Amino acid sequence: MEKKTYKKPSMKVLLLELQSAMLVSSDEYYYQGAPDD
Repeated sequence: MEKKTYKKPSMKVLLLELQSAMLVSSDEYYYQGAPDD
């Protein structure tokens, strides 16, 4: 088996990153004037 040298991100970190990305996307839509859905 090959050894993984990088640390596997925790689910909590992945969720936080996903949430941040969603918030950024929401801001972009908001600034573009997209209607709230």
